[in-house]
Amino acid sequence: VAAFAALVSAVFGRWLRALPSPQLALAVGFSASAVSVFFFSFLECATKGAYLMAAETLWFTIGQAVLAVSFSHKGTRFLYVVWGYIILDMGGWMGLCQVYWSTPFKRPSEHLTLCLFLAVVVPVLRLKNTWGARKLLRADQRRYDALWESLCASEDSRACIVHLEKVVQMIGLDDSDFCRQHNRLRTDKLPPVQRERFMRELSAEAHRAVYPVFLDLGHWYVPNRPALDSPVRSCNQLYAQAAIANLLLRERLKVWASASQGMFCLCGEGSHSLQSSYARWNDIKGNPQAIARLQWAKLKRHVRTFEKLIRSYQGKPSRLVDITRHNIVFETMTDLTNCLGNIITDENVRVDRLKNRLSTKYKSDETAGYRDVCINLRVVNREAKGLGAELHMCEVQLLLKSFAELKTSDGHKRYVIARNAWAR
Repeated sequence: VAAFAALVSAVFGRWLRALPSPQLALAVGFSASAVSVFFFSFLECATKGAYLMAAETLWFTIGQAVLAVSFSHKGTRFLYVVWGYIILDMGGWMGLCQVYWSTPFKRPSEHLTLCLFLAVVVPVLRLKNTWGARKLLRADQRRYDALWESLCASEDSRACIVHLEKVVQMIGLDDSDFCRQHNRLRTDKLPPVQRERFMRELSAEAHRAVYPVFLDLGHWYVPNRPALDSPVRSCNQLYAQAAIANLLLRERLKVWASASQGMFCLCGEGSHSLQSSYARWNDIKGNPQAIARLQWAKLKRHVRTFEKLIRSYQGKPSRLVDITRHNIVFETMTDLTNCLGNIITDENVRVDRLKNRLSTKYKSDETAGYRDVCINLRVVNREAKGLGAELHMCEVQLLLKSFAELKTSDGHKRYVIARNAWAR
């Protein structure tokens, strides 16, 4: 019954939202089986003195319970539980066979057969899916890798790449996975000594920015100070902050592009034109017609956000650090490096993470050959603090024009499909 319910859910779940997920159906089915066997078989055998039969039914119940737990997990944890059960069941069943028939190999275990089937078939299907995803991106990766090899073949370009690596190393920001979205720090939850210190550090302007009701309740939120034990748990909050941070970040992008010969994407002329081009901000900032054609990146679509939450981030919104994302395009590595320096030294933002994919040490397989310098930062100027968006993490990509011209919407769709296939 559980298998049939899982099959129905897998086939018709897209149209019938009320159906449970296939994993949930299997977990409930095995749980019900374990409960029924325990109450109707094990207890009866135990009360009637059939202890060997009771031991067998108890072992069967444990197997059903372990399978129910395994189906309640996702990704590789499912296989870990299954393999753990295989080892446990093999030892226990061999012991029962030794007691019954004086040989541990008299009769195979039904649970063991099922689990071995799952433990072998699931990894094989996953490998097949992963191989198909890599095959999907193979042509795109060849083009990106060929472009990268041509850049590395030039002595001037290679010198710029090495210089960029040294600059990134000097900055000292790694690409660790600790970057998260956090709420503001509440000082009333701190020990009294630390609370007094924070309150003394608050300026008169910041103190006036605290809503009077919060002051009366003793809830003091300190601007620009994240509470590391309070991650953002609401997608609505993230998108509200992203809408503000997106507008403020655009203004900083213009400043950085102006100081480093950066370019932005322009849509084609005419309402039906699909061609796009790149233009330096210094060349178009005085041209209202050209500014109207700027293609600013939109906030991440809700569909893609929930895909990442479910497939990659275990349902934790605090790990979404690219709802607000933009890019600046450059002709040369020198301009890109200069822009990176301008961003790092800009007091209006704070950089929290830096990924240098334009490095000879970077493994391009992770992004199907695509390379850029990816920066996670927060806009921390007065406007952001006043609007409550100074802790919102944004993403800025610095990329070469040659890579930007190879990047297409179809290629990005293929990458999203492949990334979903790789998700654990």
